Amino acid sequence: MSLATRVIGTLTLWDLIVIAGTIIVALVIAQLVSLNLKKAFLGRVHGRDLDLIIKIVYWAVVVAAVFIIFSQLRIDLSGLLIAGGFASIVIGIASQSVVGNLISGIFLLVERPISIGDEVLIGNLGGYVEDIRVLSTLVRTHEGVYTRVPNQEVFTSNITNYVAHPARRVEYSIGLSYGEDPARVRGIIMAVLQASPYALVRPEPEVSISAIADDRVILTVYFWTPSRCYTAARPAVLEAIQRDLVGSGIEIPAPRHHVSLAATGGARDTGPESPPPRGPG
Repeated sequence: MSLATRVIGTLTLWDLIVIAGTIIVALVIAQLVSLNLKKAFLGRVHGRDLDLIIKIVYWAVVVAAVFIIFSQLRIDLSGLLIAGGFASIVIGIASQSVVGNLISGIFLLVERPISIGDEVLIGNLGGYVEDIRVLSTLVRTHEGVYTRVPNQEVFTSNITNYVAHPARRVEYSIGLSYGEDPARVRGIIMAVLQASPYALVRPEPEVSISAIADDRVILTVYFWTPSRCYTAARPAVLEAIQRDLVGSGIEIPAPRHHVSLAATGGARDTGPESPPPRGPG
């Protein structure tokens, strides 16, 4: 019996071999793709959402194999394609946002600009990522409010991830009176930073004069802290600096305002006081 021998109707032995081979290859490919997807997204996607993604991909492979088999059987699919195309348009219009969110969710899981537990800013919404689902992302705001954000909106928004980098820089501006020695103040602040469990050794902290105002000298303090400790580190280190500066007798001047008497006899605040002009000599 040759491969061209007709076995069932117009189907030859070769046709049956191709059909059987196509089914076996399609099932193997679908199974391999499903296993790889499960390994790639395990622990990053909820079980139900992961099962949904795997099933969609699995049946997409199977449907592609069916079309190949229909082509091998020489079945005219023009009517089916027209009906399917019309149905696809109707379903696509009705579920456009769902499909967009699904595709965006898959891209978010692959690209991973955010992860569960990250402190982020998505558009104008700031908070902590509680969950990343197939269709939406759950964010807990700093006020403790849970907000569900469609994945299409997440994917198309500007995303700021505050903890993606392991370290984050903290900055303070501290005003000193003109009578204080900046070098001495710098030494006190550096001692606080070196003793603090929040301040990293590398990159090194910096304390330097950044501006000279009318009534004070402005010191700028930089140090790096682990990103996930930023919220606790910023006030804790500032309190320690303020405590040691006051304990060392360092004067931190309060803003001064010049009050003048207007023609009506009332007092008027004209803003920060300017130093009196100095004469020659």
